[in-house]
Amino acid sequence: STTAWILREGFDRGVEQLRDRYRALHRQAADLGSSGLARHLAVHEARLADTAAALGPGFRALATLAGPLGG
Repeated sequence: STTAWILREGFDRGVEQLRDRYRALHRQAADLGSSGLARHLAVHEARLADTAAALGPGFRALATLAGPLGG
């Protein structure tokens, strides 16, 4: 099911896609010479890391529980 996929791998995949986008945005900020944009991106990237670290274990635990239920 979609829910089971999100729990198993979708959350981690989404976080990785966001990290890829931040890397691209950092390159663009460097090309523009915008230290303000680089700082802004760094703040939001750190927030993403904190959120992923806080939510990831819960997603993995739910995926473990959903497995035996046919999820």
